[in-house]
Amino acid sequence: MAEPQNKTYSQRTSEQYQKQKDSWMPWIEDLYLRWFTKDNKASYATKGIPIPSQPNPCADAERL
Repeated sequence: MAEPQNKTYSQRTSEQYQKQKDSWMPWIEDLYLRWFTKDNKASYATKGIPIPSQPNPCADAERL
């Protein structure tokens, strides 16, 4: 089913921003890791270290 065409400018802009962010963030995260940690996402996966930019769902439980 097609989405309605009567979206506001703000809604269209927000959707486009989200699409662009989703396409660029993996590249930005990998660049950040390469510059500041001398690693990349693949090496983090093999080491079993969580990537700093991803929230840890158990962080609240660890503080208890």
